[in-house]
Amino acid sequence: MPESCVCLAMVVADNIFREEGSRKVHIAGTFNRISASNFPVRHDSMSLYLAVTNLREGKHKAKLQLNYLEREEKQLLRAEGPVVAKGPLDVAELSFCFRGLVFPKPGTVEIAFYLDDEFVQRRKLLVTQTSEETGKKNA
Repeated sequence: MPESCVCLAMVVADNIFREEGSRKVHIAGTFNRISASNFPVRHDSMSLYLAVTNLREGKHKAKLQLNYLEREEKQLLRAEGPVVAKGPLDVAELSFCFRGLVFPKPGTVEIAFYLDDEFVQRRKLLVTQTSEETGKKNA
């Protein structure tokens, strides 16, 4: 019996889609930072791709949490869903798509992934404030 789930990939992007014929996953517009001149800021499309392996055969519960890491640890989002594995050599691919996610302030956001209520992987997403001038130059 496998000891624990192994996370092979955890990627933040603008869009993720699966090609119908080949079933290949396409990840478009990867990023690790969101910058805005004013807050709160709404992010139109944010997706997360996960690939995990070393799962026992059967149905599992996936959970994703986005939290600010500052003192109050404000939770931005929590999502749950099923994962079905054929066995420990199988690679389960998951994608989460969030439309209109609002970031109320600059800070460091932790994206944490759990499987069957056991922590698996985390990564950080930086949410930064830019000056009005910088924002105009990049627009």
